[in-house]
Amino acid sequence: VEEPDPSTFSSAEAYVVHTAWLKAHAIEVPTDEWILSADTMVEADGRVIGKAATREEARELLSFQSGGVQRVITGVCLR
Repeated sequence: VEEPDPSTFSSAEAYVVHTAWLKAHAIEVPTDEWILSADTMVEADGRVIGKAATREEARELLSFQSGGVQRVITGVCLR
């Protein structure tokens, strides 16, 4: 699933719930089966921490978060 731009949502919570919904609806399943999907994001110092694209970026993100307070937000969708 191509994830949308987080900055276009009113809140981090709205973003993760919407992305979980997209994931749940991206596949077809028989009507008698359930799909559980989830999406998680991290905020640190008011900044959304995305997935690192390189090892160097991963090091920078970990350094930025070190010793600080993070907020982990998960949205789920049961379909």
